[in-house]
Amino acid sequence: MEVREKHLAALASYKEAGKVLYAAAMLDDGGNLCGSLMALDMTSEEIDALLAAEPYLANNVWDKSRMEI
Repeated sequence: MEVREKHLAALASYKEAGKVLYAAAMLDDGGNLCGSLMALDMTSEEIDALLAAEPYLANNVWDKSRMEI
């Protein structure tokens, strides 16, 4: 998936800097994607910058109105 590769590339620098503590897809009992989780060690400003550049938001993979930050 092209969007997934862009998403992973966007997170790479944060991961290298130790800002991404944990990230994973969540699957339902049938193995279907039903959500995701990211544990971040970031300031509010860093999170805003991450989300502003996030390919999953730009390509409607994630719905910002359903996020819990």
